[in-house]
Amino acid sequence: MAQFDGKLLPDSQSEELVDRMPIVVSGLKTEKLLAIPKLPISTGEIMGNAVVQTLQDWDGVPDWLAGLCFDTTSSNTGIHTGAITVIQRAFEKRLLFLACRHHILEIISAAVYDQFFKSSGPHIALFSRFKEQWKFIDVTQYAAIDVHVSGVKSYLTSPESLWLCQMKANYGRFVTMTFRP
Repeated sequence: MAQFDGKLLPDSQSEELVDRMPIVVSGLKTEKLLAIPKLPISTGEIMGNAVVQTLQDWDGVPDWLAGLCFDTTSSNTGIHTGAITVIQRAFEKRLLFLACRHHILEIISAAVYDQFFKSSGPHIALFSRFKEQWKFIDVTQYAAIDVHVSGVKSYLTSPESLWLCQMKANYGRFVTMTFRP
């Protein structure tokens, strides 16, 4: 299994942030960081070619490569020039695609958010402002909404409580049906 994920990291020779992509292989009782190449830009083709070159530089790795673990950005998953497509084409074999779990939750969260608001790209302004202001919020003054806890005053209206309970049940059914072993 080859795993890769682009990150903006400080350059060792300057103060600028640069695109780096750690490439790790793992298998039965083994995990090894192969390289952390610097990328000129993070396009799917450049990232895919960097993974291919790194794997080819390690003797035997291409022979036992069976799958890829990646985040769900379009630069990775694009059907024509996404990194996983470039890698699979280069090795001329079908590979198991494992999208990273926390990125799958980002997709689900984005879909829920888009039901109520419109987003414009990967950085949602509301969340960015919330992140910036988090240090000024006294979190001891707030509690999570739980409509099933007795004795806790809820500020939700009856229709809101009903809707929240229905969504919670629907989401539970969806996850159970979708991710059943």
